Amino acid sequence: MLFSLLKSGLMAAFFLGISASPARAEPLPGLEISALRAQARDLDLALEPVWHNLLHVQQGVPQIADPQFLLSWPAFSAEAELHATLELVVSAPQTAACRFPARTLWLQTRLNLPDLGTSQCPEIREFIDKAPFDRLELVFADESVTQPASVLGHSFLNISGTRDGQEIEHAISFYTHAETINLPKLLWESLITGKEGLFALTPYAQEEKKYLEDEQRNLWRYEVRTTPAERALIRNHLFELKNSRLTYFFHRYNCATVLRNILALTGDVPPTDRWWVTPKDVVKDLQAAHRIDTAQVSLADSWLATHLSTGIPDMAAIRQRLLHPPTPDDWPRANWSREQLAAVRAYNRWLQHQGALDDTAYAANLKALAPAPDAHAEPPLQINQRSDPRQTPGQTHLRAEWSGSATGNQLRLQWIPVSHTLMQSHSPASAETEMVLLSPTVSVDKNQRLRLEEFQIFSMKSLIPWHPWLRSWSTQTQISYGAMTGHPLDPRSLYATLALGAMSRHGSVDIFAVTGPGLGVQTNGQTHAVWRADVGLLWRHGAVAKSRLTWTRWEGEPHSANKLEAEQSWFWRPGWVTSWKFSDVAQLASHHRSMGLSLTHTF
Repeated sequence: MLFSLLKSGLMAAFFLGISASPARAEPLPGLEISALRAQARDLDLALEPVWHNLLHVQQGVPQIADPQFLLSWPAFSAEAELHATLELVVSAPQTAACRFPARTLWLQTRLNLPDLGTSQCPEIREFIDKAPFDRLELVFADESVTQPASVLGHSFLNISGTRDGQEIEHAISFYTHAETINLPKLLWESLITGKEGLFALTPYAQEEKKYLEDEQRNLWRYEVRTTPAERALIRNHLFELKNSRLTYFFHRYNCATVLRNILALTGDVPPTDRWWVTPKDVVKDLQAAHRIDTAQVSLADSWLATHLSTGIPDMAAIRQRLLHPPTPDDWPRANWSREQLAAVRAYNRWLQHQGALDDTAYAANLKALAPAPDAHAEPPLQINQRSDPRQTPGQTHLRAEWSGSATGNQLRLQWIPVSHTLMQSHSPASAETEMVLLSPTVSVDKNQRLRLEEFQIFSMKSLIPWHPWLRSWSTQTQISYGAMTGHPLDPRSLYATLALGAMSRHGSVDIFAVTGPGLGVQTNGQTHAVWRADVGLLWRHGAVAKSRLTWTRWEGEPHSANKLEAEQSWFWRPGWVTSWKFSDVAQLASHHRSMGLSLTHTF
C-alpha cells in the first residue's frame, strides 16, 4: 500500500523498505527444517491465536491478501504460512528477521531459536532510537455527528517514551480517505470493493490537534498494561505491515480490527466471532482482559462551551464581545461561576480554531477572561461515567415486533449489525444521534410467509441542539429499500432522502424540525422526486425511558402522504429495551393505522 507520508522526520525511518536491509543468504547452522516443522506441529503453533493475529486472520480468512505479507499466498493456510516462514528462517535468517521481525521474534520464543539478527536491521534500530516505546495507549476519538465515516468513532495507538531526557509521543493509526459528499460511492467502495488503507505514524500532538481542535471530538486515552517483551513484539509487527497492501473495509477491516489484531499480540485478548468490530469494542475487549491501567479524557472546546454555559445570560452579546474584543473592564466576570467562565474561555478558543478570531483578538480576549488570582483557570469536571466508551451499551441489535392493523397482525424481525438508534439508547450526549447500517427487516404473516419489509442501507440522524454560540445544524440522511412512507399501498422503491434543520433543547425535551429532498426508484424502473419534512420531539425520562412524537410529510406522487407516529421505550434492564409504537399514515385517500409492541436486545 501507499503510505500517507506526513510531515515527520520519523516517517522516513519508519516506512522505508526493510527489504533494503542487508540480508544473509547463508542457512542458520544447526537447524533442520524437518525438525522445526515437527516441533511446531507438536506445539500446535499454527493454531495459536497470537500466530493468527500476526497474520491478521479472522475466522480462518486472511484480511491481507498480499504476497509481500503472506509467503504462502494464494494457497494460504495458517499452517502453510508457518512452514514457509520456518523455511525462510532456516535458509535466510537475516532476511526473515528484517522482513518479518515479529514472526521471527515469536518463533524464537516458542521454539527456543538463537537470535536471528533483528538487531542488525538498520531501519529497526533507527526506529527504536527515534520512537521510544516504553508506554502504550489506546486512544478513542468520540463519534462525529457530522461525518458519516466517523459516526462510530475512531481508535488509534499512542506510543511514548523518553529520548535524551525528553518525553516523545507518536500516534499510529489505520484509516482511509473518506472526505466526500458522494455517500453512495463511499458506501459502495467501503463495503463492497474496498478502499486503499493508509497506515501512518505521526507526532501525537498532530493527531490530538486534528481531533480536539479541527474536528472537535473528545479524546479518551487508555494506558495499556504491557511488558517490554510484548511491546517489542508489537513494535516489530508494525514493520511487517509497512510494505503490505492493506484494503480498508468499513465493516470487516477498519481501524478497530487492525488495532485489535495488534493489541491481541499480548495474548490476553481472545479471538472474536463478531462480524463487525467497532472502536468501542476494542476498548471493551481491553477492559475485559484487565489490560487497562489508567484512563483520562481530553474534552473538546465545543463540548465545554455547550455543557458549561448553562445559565449564562445574553449569550448573543457575549459572542459579539468575543468577536470584537473589549477592554477587560467590560466583562461581567463577577456574575459568572467558574464553570461559566471556563465555558467562555473554551468558546474563545473555539472561535480561534474556526478562523473567526486572529491571534491578536484571541490574546486580548484571553487576557480579559483571565480567572481571579485565587481561582483555578479551569474547574474540575465531573463527566458522566456512562459517557466512557467502556460503559456504553452494545452496538448490535436484534428486534422483534408484534404489530396489528386493519389488514391483520404481523411479526417483524429486524437485525441491526452495528448501530445506535434514537429510541434504543439513553446514554447522555450533547446530541441525539442515530446510525443504522445494512439492517434488514422481515415480516412473518399468519400463514408463516416471510417478506422483506425494509432494508436500511444507511441511516444517519444528527439532531444537534441549536446553541447561540456554536450554531450547529441538524441533519438526517437515509438510503433504504421498502415502502418509503410505511403505507401498504406505497410503491416499494429504493430511495434516498437528505434533510437539514434545527433542534431546540429544553431540559429533557428536544424539539426538532428537518426538511429536504429525496429520490425514489421503483422496482419497475420509474423514478420519483419527493420533498420530506419532519417535525417532532424527544423526551428523555432519566435513565429509564424515552418518548418520541413525530409528524412527517412527503410531497411528490405517488408518495405524497402524512404520517403521525408516537413511540415509547423503556430501558428495564441493561441490554434490553421494550417499546410501544403507534403509527397513522394517510396516503392515497386511505388511512393505515397500526400499533405494535417490540423487544430489542442490544449486545
